Amino acid sequence: ENSKKLILNNTTSIKSIPELKKAIDNKKLAKAPWCKSLKCEDSIKDKSGAKILNIPFDQPLQIKDNCICCNEKAELICYFGKSY
Repeated sequence: ENSKKLILNNTTSIKSIPELKKAIDNKKLAKAPWCKSLKCEDSIKDKSGAKILNIPFDQPLQIKDNCICCNEKAELICYFGKSY
């Protein structure tokens, strides 16, 4: 129960690279849309220092937001973070 609370309190939904950087600087997990492009994944790592930590099996039926990197249609919602 405590672990669930900890994850909920330390996860933030983001929609851009600057928001991702801010979340990572605050040692939070970031829930963000991603297009599944390896090029975007590498670019996100380079720009923010964060990487994909988890891709949940339970994805929304429709993702309305665009990828945080290329602004193209997102195909997945992922959790980004930094390993310390």
